[in-house]
Amino acid sequence: MVSSSTAGQTKPPGAKARHTSQTPPEQTLKGFGAETVQTSPGKPETKGRYDYADRRLRIDQDGRTSAIVDMRTGDMVMILHPQQVYTRITLADMKVRRDEMRKQVRARLAKMPPAMRARLQQQLDEQDAAVKRPVALTWTKKTETVDGLSCRVVGWTSPQDQGQACVTRSVPKVDLSPFREASAGLGERLAAADLGTAALSTPALLLAREGFPLWTRSTLKLGDQSIETTTRFVGLAARRYPRERFRAPKDYREVAFEAFVAAGQARGAP
Repeated sequence: MVSSSTAGQTKPPGAKARHTSQTPPEQTLKGFGAETVQTSPGKPETKGRYDYADRRLRIDQDGRTSAIVDMRTGDMVMILHPQQVYTRITLADMKVRRDEMRKQVRARLAKMPPAMRARLQQQLDEQDAAVKRPVALTWTKKTETVDGLSCRVVGWTSPQDQGQACVTRSVPKVDLSPFREASAGLGERLAAADLGTAALSTPALLLAREGFPLWTRSTLKLGDQSIETTTRFVGLAARRYPRERFRAPKDYREVAFEAFVAAGQARGAP
């Protein structure tokens, strides 16, 4: 059973996870959140947070990076805290970049020998078809109690990974239905933009139509290698947030996407 004793330890720069006496209740957003503890073989443990309110999901990783997803539109704000910079990317931006990558790959294919070109073209076509397939869920009869909450174990297979999770649909003083409805709408927008489920890079979003996971174990295949990751969601509970929690900090600088990626690579951000 997961203990809630680690809740509240990780607070990324510029973020306040709980309502304080200085913030009037009418200026806060009602939602829910949890601490995260992530482990992978051969890598150090990392901690973070998931916070949801007003159809926005904020994901913090180890106090260094944050992503804020507007589930109504699919738009994202990505933040690098050490560099104090952020960038915005829309679904339209994602599609343009995806199409440009496809164009570059197909241009290289045209210069390859016929047999190699045919083989790689088949692989690309299979990848495109896989991305459009919905996430396949396999519910088990196994149930668990984690941090005082009941959950049911489900397996999933998506275009990018596979794994298991224990999903809860009942959290005291939390109505999960807006979160689940927002996730369903986001999935429809991704499908309409021909981006598929691969854009939902976190299991919590992949499974959001069903509820919220209390733990996940995923396996990501990269060529001949597999990366296994276990994430525990600790202290999942109702919370109130200042509106600024779901915005980039005012004193951070907005940069272009390319500059943001370069800044992250320079500092080794995940």
